[in-house]
Amino acid sequence: MEATLKLSRRIPLFFTVLLFLLLFFSIGLFTGCLPKEKKVVIKIAIGEVSQREFLVPLTDLYSYKHPNISFDIKTMGYMGLYKALIEDATTGNFKFDVVFIDDPWVYALYKLNYLRDLSEEFRWEPDKDLLDIFTRSAQVNGRYYAVPVIGNVQIFAVRTDLTSEYCYNLPNSLPSTWDDVLSCARKVYHPNEDIFGYIQRTFYREGEGNYNPLVTDWLPIYYSYGGSFEVDEEGYITKVNGKALLSSLKLLKALMETSFQGLEFLEHNDYERVISLIGGKKFGVQVSMGLIWPMGWAYKLYSPMYSKNPNSIAFTPLPKGSSGRAPILGVWHLGIPVTSEHPVEAFKFISWLASSQVQMYYGAYGGVPTRRSALDNPALIMTYPYYGVVMESLTWVRSRPRTPYWVNYERAFGKVMKSYLKGEIGDSELLEKFNEAIGEVRKLSNP
Repeated sequence: MEATLKLSRRIPLFFTVLLFLLLFFSIGLFTGCLPKEKKVVIKIAIGEVSQREFLVPLTDLYSYKHPNISFDIKTMGYMGLYKALIEDATTGNFKFDVVFIDDPWVYALYKLNYLRDLSEEFRWEPDKDLLDIFTRSAQVNGRYYAVPVIGNVQIFAVRTDLTSEYCYNLPNSLPSTWDDVLSCARKVYHPNEDIFGYIQRTFYREGEGNYNPLVTDWLPIYYSYGGSFEVDEEGYITKVNGKALLSSLKLLKALMETSFQGLEFLEHNDYERVISLIGGKKFGVQVSMGLIWPMGWAYKLYSPMYSKNPNSIAFTPLPKGSSGRAPILGVWHLGIPVTSEHPVEAFKFISWLASSQVQMYYGAYGGVPTRRSALDNPALIMTYPYYGVVMESLTWVRSRPRTPYWVNYERAFGKVMKSYLKGEIGDSELLEKFNEAIGEVRKLSNP
């Protein structure tokens, strides 16, 4: 039975507060107090504000228990972070001690000899409670170069009050296929009443060339219609599936025709706007459904600040295509650069963040842990129902291609996709333009 859970199954607030207190004291017993040591500032590079929301309470707690350790956290934006890591790898200008790494970046940074070998240098190996699907992408040639701390995987959010009113033929008011999503989105779409069918992040920040939101949120549709990528021994993509490419982008274009501001609104990458539109509390606009990443997104749909009626929000696994479901993995790892000036202290901190006690604490305030014991915890699932959906979604999860050049492919494919969505190229040109993009990336000499 699919894990489709509504927000009405929350436990009382006092229970969550009690859980926080118990976990706080258990963490205190776990870490203890270190003897007085030299003052160390650990420099951390992160991408997004949502990661900072996860991290700051934990760095504060760690500094409280370890008075000699303080933190300097740099928030750099998604592509800003990637570019900073590449610069640090090639010039050593930043000398970060701890870096957040999106799972498709691990191989590129490994190829640049940027990440310390945690298996070799610190004898780190994951225990059985850390889910293998999360640790696998941090592994190269049997060695681990990072530790997973945020277990993101795409899930679907649905406004059941809207789908039940306009799409009465859906079981439990929830779409199970992408065809269901499109059919329902068209029925819901009443722009004169500020009611829209679908919402998705689309384009990039000016100057960054960040097509990650568009490409990553297209991938589960592409995979679910039989899409694949052939990758050669050098790590270059050589082929995509033309039929799945056309089917998935035609569907995406049709869905976006039901979205707020439609295909004119392609320069959009604000996750809080997505949450607000699905929640229906801001902008005076209602949107019936959309793909979301649970970390930093899902728990906000509990909040009256975002949701018109939190009890009308349901989470469910991503819909099926002709080849099944294909939610995309988006795990965030922490690694230690070779440029770090405090690698030992950095490793102790990373190990603490990945520990079962801290992952439970993190899960108690709405993150997405990487440990089975936290994601499977009944109390946390009652408080945050999407944990159950995350666990079920891992049954079908797919990864982005294992290539050190994925960021380059993301940018090249995104440009073609944008042209298609805007009607600048047609169906007959789509595969040809993708193949041209593949050739352009091959000409590049490094990640």
